[in-house]
Amino acid sequence: MGVPVPEICTAKGCKIGVPAGLLLSTVIFAQISKLPEEALLTWGWRVAFLLSFVLVGVGLFIRLAVVEPPMFAEMKKAGAGARMPILDAVRAYATLGEICGELRSAWGEYRAPTVV
Repeated sequence: MGVPVPEICTAKGCKIGVPAGLLLSTVIFAQISKLPEEALLTWGWRVAFLLSFVLVGVGLFIRLAVVEPPMFAEMKKAGAGARMPILDAVRAYATLGEICGELRSAWGEYRAPTVV
């Protein structure tokens, strides 16, 4: 079966990333905008950039902690993987209408939280 994983760590949890990022950035921006103008112009504008380094570190830690499945590791070691797998998948399984539909759907998912 495998090790039980919290539900947020599965594919269901991926959709929370954009709204969580928007909420986090709004809270940080609201706090930074409360600074006096002199402090904001001298050092306050740097806070968001410094916090982004922390987020990059967290993302890198998560990515490096992900273990590749054994089957993929064997394929990679043998050099049996496709050179450009996305192109192979599009050529084999997708029509132009399906590709456009998926791109439109993906664009809507990322655009909608910013409009609301």
